[in-house]
Amino acid sequence: MEPIFGGSERIEASSPWHYDMTERMLKEFIKKVAPFRLFKPRIIICVPSGITEVEERAVMDAGIQAGARKAYLIEEPVAAAIGAGIDIAKPDGHMVVDIGGGTTDIAVISLGGIVESASIKIAGDKFDEAVVKYIRRKHNVLIGDRTAEELKMQIGCVFPRPGGGDHGDQGPLPDDRPAPGVHRVLQRDDRGL
Repeated sequence: MEPIFGGSERIEASSPWHYDMTERMLKEFIKKVAPFRLFKPRIIICVPSGITEVEERAVMDAGIQAGARKAYLIEEPVAAAIGAGIDIAKPDGHMVVDIGGGTTDIAVISLGGIVESASIKIAGDKFDEAVVKYIRRKHNVLIGDRTAEELKMQIGCVFPRPGGGDHGDQGPLPDDRPAPGVHRVLQRDDRGL
């Protein structure tokens, strides 16, 4: 995870039970978008689909304490569907799989709400660890988390794509070398999905 503000300090406030860190992170975000304290912004905070009412209240309180006038919550799969341009108000069912850093949220969305959802603890961070281990074992090279993330995003996919290469629909890599089998590395971890 990238540092939120200038220092080398890392904030990992992805869970509401890290109340102080969540509040501190929100405070920094609010400072960036509203540097003058004349007006308090209204904010929308994404939360995992399996969050309890107590955790919801804690996140909302952290948002208010951080300087928001009002805090609204939206479940991550709904936010992902809206961001992907899906019209969630229609009576069509849409399955959304939101793979975050620490959790994967899976939901079926219809008529503006979640019909069924589940949240699991296997996600992007685990995939990055698998890539680091694979590169170290296969090539005896140690790469960092950031490099593993970039590699995963550029040429990796969980399943091989039709028509050859396993680097998605992006066509051949720039230097015409074959894409490494990153999907094979990630398949070990996708069984939890």
